[in-house]
Amino acid sequence: MNVFYKESIDNLAVFPIVYANVRRLTLRLPLDNYFWAFIPTLDHLIALEIIEMREKSQLESQMKVLLNRASRLKYLSFDATSLLKLVQSNIAHLSLSQIHLKHYRTRINRYMNAEQCSILANSFIGRECEVLTIRIDDRNIILDLVDKMCNLRALHCECQNDFWMTKASLSPDDELVKWLRSSLPENYSISQHRSRLLQLWINRCADEKLFFALLQAILFPDLKITLYMHLFMLSRLSNFMSYSTFKLVTSFSLKITHCDKYNALFKSKNTET
Repeated sequence: MNVFYKESIDNLAVFPIVYANVRRLTLRLPLDNYFWAFIPTLDHLIALEIIEMREKSQLESQMKVLLNRASRLKYLSFDATSLLKLVQSNIAHLSLSQIHLKHYRTRINRYMNAEQCSILANSFIGRECEVLTIRIDDRNIILDLVDKMCNLRALHCECQNDFWMTKASLSPDDELVKWLRSSLPENYSISQHRSRLLQLWINRCADEKLFFALLQAILFPDLKITLYMHLFMLSRLSNFMSYSTFKLVTSFSLKITHCDKYNALFKSKNTET
């Protein structure tokens, strides 16, 4: 059941309506005194959209109550600035995997900066997020989000410094898309649309398989994995992993093997970066 909760009515006895199986809910904050009478449970809620906030005095407490009661919630559409305040209070949600960040005051602070995005990425909700829609003020933030948000598999974003100027610029070879393709692994899918929305699909399967294969080879030398295979796996990982992750894995390999060839590969990756 989809419900758009607007305004309460004065006499509940006249309209004794109760929505007990709400799956998608759209509402304004703050909640009025009748909300829980109409919607007594959020046990089945999977999508929540907050379209407006009229005052902020009760915002944090009411959002915490909503999230705590919606144990199956998967999708949240909410104001970006307000969500940052929530995640800084260490709020957590185990099933929330899709976040759509909006800006209620469209004329100011429409785009999140690097510091704000870092707060989000390092929070519990940020680390668990799989699909993120966001506005950012610099393209480098995309790389940081991909690097820090370990479960992220789809990123939909709009960059303030990369506007579509003319229809002629709408092509797969746009400069921003080219830059991202040169900065990210080849198996990531990148596209941009007329609405200036950049879509990035992240494939981490190759990263994980290669990482665990390399880890197994290092920790269990009885498997007789050759040095050549070590180097091959590290070379493949260098194409998929972010620099910080690659540095961690390679440094670990160096401590175990003390091999000069690893050192040469690491220096090569460092030079490329």
